[in-house]
Amino acid sequence: MPSPFPGMDPFLEDPRLWPGVHARLITAACDQLQPVLRPRGYFADIGERVWLTTADRQVMPDVAVLQKPRRPQPATSTVATLEPDEPLIIHATEVEMRETFIEVFDSQGHRLVTSIEFVSPANKSNAEGRALYLKKQDELATAGVNLVEVDLLREGPHVLRVPRSLVDAVKPWDYLVSVWRSPGTDYEVYPTSLRERLPRIRVPLRTGDTDATLDLQAAFAQAYETGPYPDRVDYAGEPTPPLTDADRKWARELIADR
Repeated sequence: MPSPFPGMDPFLEDPRLWPGVHARLITAACDQLQPVLRPRGYFADIGERVWLTTADRQVMPDVAVLQKPRRPQPATSTVATLEPDEPLIIHATEVEMRETFIEVFDSQGHRLVTSIEFVSPANKSNAEGRALYLKKQDELATAGVNLVEVDLLREGPHVLRVPRSLVDAVKPWDYLVSVWRSPGTDYEVYPTSLRERLPRIRVPLRTGDTDATLDLQAAFAQAYETGPYPDRVDYAGEPTPPLTDADRKWARELIADR
């Protein structure tokens, strides 16, 4: 069963669902590119980025302990002993985070030519994840690697390499794809609204070679239909993050006609 939406499904932006959506999108996009790249002397593979971040868990003081026994005071003492307030205890534990991405290599020299990223919530809002992602952008640029970035998340700060102000000046958008060709200063952008299908984008290869084409809508459709989403998503509820009033009304009508 396909998604009721013509493009990105906003219900799949939920952080609880996104890890599975992300993994399936990466696999679908890589599988789609492979037969296109191989005859041209390239291949696509899935890479992985691993880092540690801190997960905090607060433990409240025991509310059943209302008073501690007082130590006996010397008879000559007239100074009252102050009892300390009970602190909150925070257990800081490190959590391993993993993210996958697509890398396009030259078949002959196995040189990395293009990196394709599907942005995750951790790239936007997690301090360690965002810093690592921005560092990778710089490293790819220094190494002369083309960068394709796909942001299908409406929530969170802008993290793509292209300045947001430049894209906002073009048209309103909910989702954004940015293509940067090394070593240029131009960005090819695909701003897309919730009500539009996801674009077919150019994937740059070596200078002089014809671009490959990646159909994001087809990749999303495959990810949706091979996943649990027709059964797992509660379309009677509200997506996370919420929609605007106009988009909510439009979405309700789509779902009702499903």
